[in-house]
Amino acid sequence: MTKDELASELRVRFLDVAQVYSLGPYKIEVDVSTTLSKEEWNEKIEGLDFVDNSKHIPDSWKCGDITVQFFYGNISRFKSKNGL
Repeated sequence: MTKDELASELRVRFLDVAQVYSLGPYKIEVDVSTTLSKEEWNEKIEGLDFVDNSKHIPDSWKCGDITVQFFYGNISRFKSKNGL
């Protein structure tokens, strides 16, 4: 799966409770609303070829060469970032 395909899949799975951003050729950031529990967002990433990378970067996964990192926050603040 390419980075763009992965970012698109994450947007579909998280719909209105997260914003997905490209931070370079090998990194995707997912800003998740605090209204979604960690268990719920773990359920949303089930089925993706993710390998837990949290021992190196907290709340992150690897999908091939791509690092996906999750952050929690107020969803309204996410709108100010430049998205993918």
